Amino acid sequence: MTAGKWLKTACNLCYVNCGIEVWVNEGRLEKVRGDRSNPKSQGYLCNKAARIPYYAHHRDRLTTPLRRRADGGFDEIEWDVAIAEIAERLRDVVDRYGGKSIALYGGGGQGNHAGGAYASGLLRALGSRGVFNALSQEKTGDFWVNGHMFGSQTCHTSEDVHHCDLLLVIGANPWIAHGFPNARDHLNQIRKDPARKLVVIDPRRTETAEMADLHLAVRPGADTFLLGALLATLVRSDRIDHAFIEAHTIGFAEVRQALLNIPVQEWADAADISIAQLERCAAMIAAAKAMVVRVELGIQQGVNSTLNSYLEKLLIMLSGNFGREGTNQLHSWLQPLWGNSPNQTFAPTGDAIIGGLLPPNIFPEAVLKDHPDRLRCAWIDSSNPANTAANTEAVERALKSLELCVVVDVAMTETARLAHYVLPASTQYEKTEFTLFNYEFPTNYFHVRAGVLPPLAGTLPEPEIYTRLAVALGLLPGDNVLAPLREIAQRSRPEFAAAFRAFIAENPAAVPALVLYHTLGFRLN
Repeated sequence: MTAGKWLKTACNLCYVNCGIEVWVNEGRLEKVRGDRSNPKSQGYLCNKAARIPYYAHHRDRLTTPLRRRADGGFDEIEWDVAIAEIAERLRDVVDRYGGKSIALYGGGGQGNHAGGAYASGLLRALGSRGVFNALSQEKTGDFWVNGHMFGSQTCHTSEDVHHCDLLLVIGANPWIAHGFPNARDHLNQIRKDPARKLVVIDPRRTETAEMADLHLAVRPGADTFLLGALLATLVRSDRIDHAFIEAHTIGFAEVRQALLNIPVQEWADAADISIAQLERCAAMIAAAKAMVVRVELGIQQGVNSTLNSYLEKLLIMLSGNFGREGTNQLHSWLQPLWGNSPNQTFAPTGDAIIGGLLPPNIFPEAVLKDHPDRLRCAWIDSSNPANTAANTEAVERALKSLELCVVVDVAMTETARLAHYVLPASTQYEKTEFTLFNYEFPTNYFHVRAGVLPPLAGTLPEPEIYTRLAVALGLLPGDNVLAPLREIAQRSRPEFAAAFRAFIAENPAAVPALVLYHTLGFRLN
């Protein structure tokens, strides 16, 4: 890489993925600044991005594939040896138990999506469908509600914070955690504009709550009581949007009656909120021309989290703040990051599969339960369940009992120390990568970026790891088949079409592999 040069990339420390520029000098990332030319973030830079150089050059980076010995230690092995041995053991697991005995845990990360796409494609080709992901631990209650309210678990509400005149924040602190583009800029704009208001519901007086026109310091875990009492207050005082409800919803009569049955004073007391505060909040909602409700893990990871998600969306719908400028929207997708799996269950545990995902906290049972379809192999990509999942003892016991556990990561984590094989990946800044972890409306951005650092010796980008495994497993053809296709791909569009048809006519056996190739997202050039 060129020394002493500003290069464009993206921050990967939250899902907003702001565009940044990094100063690279002698192969090291030294400074970070906002990218003013980025159409999404327009030069915005938060406090977290300044730490990227620390993470990019961490001393715990892995630099060679590792194979665990019987005594728990590890031997360094060559890449070709690791790929061959893992492929053989994967084939053995599939032959004996079927692909359903393999599960993916993790798969990429925020701004590091290639690993997830390639890992999912490879394991699906082997017959695996189980995916454990932190997203399911945080968000599946919300996904379940979305599936029933909007018709699909892939529908997800986003916030047009930029044009609202009332921002209602529940269980979030965007001044620190962000969660929408240029968060601090927009919070400051709301604070300075007398025509715009901010309401924060949070037990703590957070940095965002300090800026609020109204801070409802709810008792921890009592969000359901507060939201229910607030909705009941709106219904009883008839401060709801009847026209919107009539035109766009069904089942309002039942919901209205349920809300009228709420003992408002008792629920307000349970939430440590006064009736005067509830009335003030209700009046602010009724007066708003365009309200946005911004929620996060504060209510999605708390007590009654699924019910909280439903009540939050009732607040949006009953007030008619949906589908207009400055309100909540259903965001657009380039590619969904989760699926739609209504009424599906995971056989080993009987748990619901929501959004096509399984929650990490059932992973131990999925491995240890005496069930014919229990998991025998875990492929763990960019994740560390031995540190982050609940019940560490059970997680470690499950990992140790697997017939095969492979970890793909940049560092030696607690989970990697329990794996049979550890494969060292390149970081997000050492490879071509893309970003689509976004929920904006009306514009979403797909950001493709080149590496800004030379790959650390001994590491491989995840797409290369999965390509090598797919070839070793016989799922993809070797270079003898792909070389002519690469040559064809360089031709003009009319020449390419004719040459490609001729290639398929001469090599019909290559068609299934090419379909898989497309599924994995590989490019020929």
